[in-house]
Amino acid sequence: MNRPEATVVAAGTGLATVSVKAAATCPRCASGRGCGAGLLQKGRTRVMQVRVADGLELEAGDQVRLELPPDRLLRAAWLAYGLPLSATVLAVAVATAVLDPANEFAFVAFGVLGLAVGVFIGRRKLASHRCIWQFTPVACERIGGRMGEPGIAPPGTRVTGT
Repeated sequence: MNRPEATVVAAGTGLATVSVKAAATCPRCASGRGCGAGLLQKGRTRVMQVRVADGLELEAGDQVRLELPPDRLLRAAWLAYGLPLSATVLAVAVATAVLDPANEFAFVAFGVLGLAVGVFIGRRKLASHRCIWQFTPVACERIGGRMGEPGIAPPGTRVTGT
């Protein structure tokens, strides 16, 4: 799983606002081989709020690594894509069992209705506070501090132990 790097804009208790370059978030999307979610954001910087891992103290300017467990990403994909698709297939299956096979318009109408219901339920579920919190990335480690801060190397600098 890709763990993008971000710059802390503001930090609070348990939460931080970070700036992430959209192209850096997913190498597959950046190269045009991903799901396409990043196509409209190429070259843009996205500011978002993330949770901060326990014991990690952050300040504005710190460089951090973000993480979202793969199982949570799969759950979000299921709610956004799988649920509407399943509802569409189920609605067409019900129409096939109940309606006259010659009524193609009814099958299309049932499919569109199933899609709409699936999208509605998925969006409502994704918009709930519990669900949003579950799918919020976590700043899991500090990889660099503010430029010029003693003892912390600027981002991209290789540090070797003594």
